[in-house]
Amino acid sequence: MQEAQRNKPLPRLDQYPDLETFTAELAKEQAERIITERLGAERAAFYAQQQQAQQQAQAQQSQQRFVAELESRISKAEKKFPDFREVIQSPDLPGIIGTPAFGAIWESNIGAEVMYHIAKNPEKAHQIMALSPVGQVREIARIEAAIEAGRTVSSAPPPTESVGGGKGTATKDPGDMNIDEFFKWRRKSIAQKRS
Repeated sequence: MQEAQRNKPLPRLDQYPDLETFTAELAKEQAERIITERLGAERAAFYAQQQQAQQQAQAQQSQQRFVAELESRISKAEKKFPDFREVIQSPDLPGIIGTPAFGAIWESNIGAEVMYHIAKNPEKAHQIMALSPVGQVREIARIEAAIEAGRTVSSAPPPTESVGGGKGTATKDPGDMNIDEFFKWRRKSIAQKRS
């Protein structure tokens, strides 16, 4: 409607019998255009405000669901590790929520164990947070794999590859794998768990 009002031609003097009638119609037409534009602007502002309020409500609901899920996971972890909450809230730890490392821990089947291990080793946590996003995920996967295998997770850097001949039977550390090797290893470890 606003576009139609704007495109409607203004009255012309030759369409009216006298100057007074023409002036009145021209003023009326211009007033209608101004009112239509203002109403359109107010309507657009109202819709934008409504949309922003809806997005804020959705974000708040999403945040509430996240907090509820996080609290549920912490409560479950406290059954296994009674000091879990205290350990993960240590002031020595870097902020991890919202990082790729946190995403990897969140998606892990043993996320509580991985988080507990990292929180117990603040120096390791800082090292992980200093890595690139992919490096963070790979390091979490390495820790996860070690915990699942029942090995003690070292905070030392991974050993260098051996030089020389024969083919060993040991698998490559997930932290040292390229992305294709990592996904192949991950699929294999998931398949082994299921069988």
